Amino acid sequence: MKPGERRRAMRTTLTVPATVTVDGETIEARLCDISEGGAMIEVERPFAEGDRVTLRSGHVEVEARIARQEQGVCGLVFETPLGEADIARQLLWSSISAHRARNS
Repeated sequence: MKPGERRRAMRTTLTVPATVTVDGETIEARLCDISEGGAMIEVERPFAEGDRVTLRSGHVEVEARIARQEQGVCGLVFETPLGEADIARQLLWSSISAHRARNS
């Protein structure tokens, strides 16, 4: 996203495990928020803007590119936007995962 541009889709905040695959390497990450058009993840490995990745978390598997990275936080732009049903399934999965973690 360029300075001065506004996001078009509403972002939903969550904190769930995820993986990011780039050039055949799979890296552990945390999915911090998600929208139809992108996501924010926390990851220890540095990426370059424009890197193409696959994000996996819960019921989401989507091709994306790194739009920005700053101090372990990456902004992703999805190649194909997610639908509302995809977001709803991810939120349900996130809620169930959090509930299980609290009760184990």
